[in-house]
Amino acid sequence: MIHKAELVKLKSNYNYEDGSCLYAFEDDSYFTIQRVFIVTNAGKEGEIRGVHAHYKTHEIIVPVYGRISINVRDVTYEYEEEFILDNTQIGLYIPPALWRTVYPLDYDCFYIALCSTKHNRDDYIHNWEEYKKVYGN
Repeated sequence: MIHKAELVKLKSNYNYEDGSCLYAFEDDSYFTIQRVFIVTNAGKEGEIRGVHAHYKTHEIIVPVYGRISINVRDVTYEYEEEFILDNTQIGLYIPPALWRTVYPLDYDCFYIALCSTKHNRDDYIHNWEEYKKVYGN
């Protein structure tokens, strides 16, 4: 079964008194958030980010400032999709076992990642050949 990435809509609650805005998932059935991290200066000197898959971690990536492109694919290329994220109210849900590559489209962009697990180095696959061994036919 091919698991696909999908866009996630966040709802905002704008406070007109102080100008603050709180975002929340419209559908909280994705996962319980165990870890949050921010990638700043993501587009510094054309740097490519991501370039890995997870064994267990579900992730939602939300742009905070600027634009990013995320390519998501499975090991067979039966499923491959590219998403442009440029709206703070739209995130990208990426299930485990999908390879992702993040391409910053703006020099000073940054984004937040919401994860279903605490950080664990053993949950990452950073090498495409290893990824093919694990998930290939």
